Amino acid sequence: MHRIREATPKDNDALLELERNSPLDLGDRILAFERAPNYFAHQELQEHTRVLVAEDDGRLVGVVAGAWHDVLIGGQRRRLLYIHQGRVLPEYRRRHVGTDLVVRQAALAAEANFDAPYWLISPDNDTSLAFNRQVEVESWPVDGRMDAFDVASRRQAAPEVGGVGPDDMPRLVELINRTHTGREMFLPYDVDRLQRRLGLSPAYGLRHWRGFRSNGVLMAAAGVWDFGRSLRVTEREKATGEEHVGLPAYVLDYGHAAGAEEAMVEVFMALMALASESERDRLSIGLPRESRLFGLLEGLPRFTTVLQVLTPGIPAPEVRGSVYLDPVYV
Repeated sequence: MHRIREATPKDNDALLELERNSPLDLGDRILAFERAPNYFAHQELQEHTRVLVAEDDGRLVGVVAGAWHDVLIGGQRRRLLYIHQGRVLPEYRRRHVGTDLVVRQAALAAEANFDAPYWLISPDNDTSLAFNRQVEVESWPVDGRMDAFDVASRRQAAPEVGGVGPDDMPRLVELINRTHTGREMFLPYDVDRLQRRLGLSPAYGLRHWRGFRSNGVLMAAAGVWDFGRSLRVTEREKATGEEHVGLPAYVLDYGHAAGAEEAMVEVFMALMALASESERDRLSIGLPRESRLFGLLEGLPRFTTVLQVLTPGIPAPEVRGSVYLDPVYV
């Protein structure tokens, strides 16, 4: 028997311990997540978020987070419930703990009239994929991807790169929308929406942005989220026992003018420097594989995370090009 309820800040330490005791088994390797000191840091930039826990005799045995947000799929606006951070203690698996948590998430989010839940699942996560096959959920024909670049490989950014300010907001929206409009899962910004996003957390504001100007005109800009302040990811190879500890930072929003990919590279170099100053070893960004920008960064050392997109209740679209992934919902 287990009881489901909404998590509170008082559960922070118990949730950290639950995460430590339920790493992800990806076949040939294990991924362990350490979210100290703040388990809830992932939720700070999610506008409509809820963390549910299952407890048995006062002990936390499972957790599932959910956050709904609006996207465009096949040109149609959809409200999706992102299901993530699902963990169940090994001894409580196959006892419907995870399923009950997901069902409760959906029931509580129904007030927002969401269209469907969705998952982002590693192709190596056999347990999660097997569950989705059982309920006959098909993945999209194209995976989502995030590229994590080694910040030690950076060079100094061009002198045209500097900060951005409130007066740049309309131009930032223009650049972001020009770069990503038409990609599946991208919902174009307006100034109000971007301002709201930048006001959600002290970890992500205009001071975390850099822009490239040519003759006073902003040609490229991006912002970095220092997610590593509350996340350490340890990857251990089963065969060798070799471990790598990652301290990530993410490029959340970025955009450039037509033909200004080189300017975007200079901005990216500046953000790598910011990440390094915070002692992060990787800077991740969602890059369209078909873009010229991807080719310009191709020579830098990187680690690519592949994620299958599953949207039960919504047919997989005929994806043309890369899927847009917002790191806030990854």
